[in-house]
Amino acid sequence: MVESKSKTFTTQLILWVALGIFALISLIPLVLAISITFSSGESVMQNGYQFIPKEWSVEAYTVLFKNFDGIWRAYGVSLFVTFFGLVSSLIVTVLIAYPLSVADFRYRGIVSFVVFFTMMFSGGTISYYIFTVKYLHLKNNIWVLVVTQILVPSNVFLLRTFFSSIPESIYESARLDGASEYKILFRMAAPLNVPGIITIGLFIVLQYWNDYITGMLFIDIQELYPLQLLLYRYSNYIKDLTYGTGSLPADESLLMAMCVIATVPMLIVFMFFQKYFVRGLTSGAVK
Repeated sequence: MVESKSKTFTTQLILWVALGIFALISLIPLVLAISITFSSGESVMQNGYQFIPKEWSVEAYTVLFKNFDGIWRAYGVSLFVTFFGLVSSLIVTVLIAYPLSVADFRYRGIVSFVVFFTMMFSGGTISYYIFTVKYLHLKNNIWVLVVTQILVPSNVFLLRTFFSSIPESIYESARLDGASEYKILFRMAAPLNVPGIITIGLFIVLQYWNDYITGMLFIDIQELYPLQLLLYRYSNYIKDLTYGTGSLPADESLLMAMCVIATVPMLIVFMFFQKYFVRGLTSGAVK
């Protein structure tokens, strides 16, 4: 008995050490990026990337805050798009995924085929652009950043898996008691799948927050740039930015500073919802 407990403790210790090492390795790129932001441009060019800067400098953040109005506006656009995108996309995904998990849904096969077909094939960028601009009239409209990504087929099928994990007998007993499908969905299915819904919500948040392709296609007004598109423009034209007497800013340091600023909100979101995210992934994987 004592020997068995000793082996179990040793196994757990090895696993914890391995996970700790893996976690530290995963943090290396982030730590290196933060270190580069506090390095001077000349130091980066001469010595390359280093965890401890040889020449400390806050020039990158100084340049960013010099252009703070544009960054703050882009932050607001990204937060607006992410919030309304999360709400609308999550509602649409739930309303499609739940019927697909019900065995006696009459049009289950047709809807599944349509969703799956759009996941495998698309109409192409040109038809997508023409339809959005000519028929939806969303050119240079902030809502184009929300509407065009409101439904992701992979999220539908993943959430359907979560809903399918609930025993059908629970639904049947609710129907016998006179509950409608909407009542079953919002009073039973959704509360029983909170980890799964939060997992899909995190995927949606990352999708909207990191998107810049949609802005490149449909947004020409800088006041409507989301944060990722603004940073993309900055990275392309970073050599045109000047500071002080006209000297060029630290290219690599400035680029890494912008990456750090764009990453912080997602790190905060993940820290708050990490336990639901892990539970949702493991639950979906098992079931």
